[in-house]
Amino acid sequence: MDAKRTLKQQLAARGLVALDRAISIAGTQEQLAMLIGVTPGAISHWRRKGMPIPLEHVPRIVALAQDVRVSPYTLRPDYAEGWALLARQLAACHVGVMHSVWTDDEPEAEAVTA
Repeated sequence: MDAKRTLKQQLAARGLVALDRAISIAGTQEQLAMLIGVTPGAISHWRRKGMPIPLEHVPRIVALAQDVRVSPYTLRPDYAEGWALLARQLAACHVGVMHSVWTDDEPEAEAVTA
């Protein structure tokens, strides 16, 4: 059980690195909070407690950051299977999505198009 908890903590810490990058891009924690519709205290809580970023906020953070280092995979690496499934579903629907945002591959400038 401790090993599992440790892995969860390690993955959450990796997500916080990406969150810190998003904060830097936004300017301040308060500005990022305003832009994604949460209180600055919520972001502070995620950071202080080493908590995973709630999934519902990931798409907005990614869209605001516009940086390949802030992706669904970097914000929530513990949910990699979910992101991979979503990417496959989007590709199957012929929705244009930047490849580097939805995969953990090296950044590419190509978009997936119909």
